[in-house]
This record gives sequence, structure tokens and C-alpha cells, in this order.
Amino acid sequence: MSYCTSCGFKLLAFNCLQIQNHPLFEEIGFLMKNVNVTPAEELMKSDDSKTSLEGVINFLQNKRTQAKESNAEEGEKERETNSPKQWEGKKAGKLRRQRRLEKLKLSIMAIDRGCQLPRC
Repeated sequence: MSYCTSCGFKLLAFNCLQIQNHPLFEEIGFLMKNVNVTPAEELMKSDDSKTSLEGVINFLQNKRTQAKESNAEEGEKERETNSPKQWEGKKAGKLRRQRRLEKLKLSIMAIDRGCQLPRC
């Protein structure tokens, strides 16, 4: 399953709320870079664009907090069960995967920028 990008979100907002631009889009775009979600359900909870977008922001902030807490717990468990050498090896592998994921995200964002209505 793929996740929503900021450009994809703008397209959703246009289709659901008939808005092409809003001051809250910038904050939503920033939060979406840090969280893998598809906030379509949150977007459709209200017909009022400001209420819907504020709901999306709250949703994204909660998801980001949950992800940070989950990552911290997983890291703590790994440190407890692995030797220092194993831990360093896993950490290096995780960093490589994160770099590859970032490159992939940048590629997808570049493709996304080619989307029509509204312009990104």
C-alpha cells in the first residue's frame, strides 16, 4: 500500500473540499514528510475546510508521536537483547535502509510533482 504525499493530499483536498490552496497546506506537507499515512478519512469528517484540515494536522501529529514512541521502545528492546557489536551492525543496516527509503521518497515526490490540479 502506498502512502499519501503532499501533492496527493492537495489533490484529495481539491476533490473532497473543492479547495486548491490553504494556509494549513504547508504544515500538513511538513508533517506528511515525517509520517507514512493516508489521511483521506480525516479529510472527509467535515464539510468545513478549516475544520477538516485542522483535524488532519491533529491526526498527523498523533501518528508522528506514536511512531516516535514505538521506535524508542523497539530500540530499547534491541539494545537489551543484542551485544554491542550486533547492535552497531543492525544500526548501520537500518541507516542504509533509511537512506534508500529517502531516495525512493524523493523519486516518488519528483514523479508526484507532475500531477495535475492543483499544482504542487
